[in-house]
Order: sequence, then structure tokens, then C-alpha cells
Amino acid sequence: FRFYGCGTVVEPHEEAFPELLARFATQPSARNIIVVDLDCIRDSCGYGVPEYEFRRQRDSMHNWLESKTEDDLQTYYRENNAESLDGLPGLKFD
Repeated sequence: FRFYGCGTVVEPHEEAFPELLARFATQPSARNIIVVDLDCIRDSCGYGVPEYEFRRQRDSMHNWLESKTEDDLQTYYRENNAESLDGLPGLKFD
């Protein structure tokens, strides 16, 4: 699928965050939620899409988070999420 629309970032300090987060399966950490107002959804017939088999969820994030405190996470977010990969503004802090 390809989704076309306009996205809005909702960060943990915002009032709407807890209600939106409750819509998802429990995660050990969440940096933000992207709410997208969709204009169009395109799908594919699937003829050229390979078949994959789900084997299991990855435990990489859980393993990484085990040794982190909330302060560690906030520092990581400030250092690594203030700007997107393409140079756009990332998460806002304070």
C-alpha cells in the first residue's frame, strides 16, 4: 500500500498523546505518534510482490531498553531525534 496525506506529529508531552498511545499494543517506549489525514490509498494487485512468512517479533528494542533509564532515553532522543534523516526538524524538547 501507499498512503498519501498530511501527517502531524504528536509527542509525549502533548495532551492527546496518552489517548492515541492507548490505541496501540503496549510498547516499552514511544517517542511520538504520527497522525495522518489520508487523501488517497493506492494498493497493488500483488503479482510482483514476493511472499514472506512472519516468524517472530524482534527483541532488539526490548534488549536495548533494558539498560536505559528515562534520563538515558531523553538524552538519546535529544541527540538523535532533533532532526530527520533528510534534515527536517524532528522531535521538540522543552
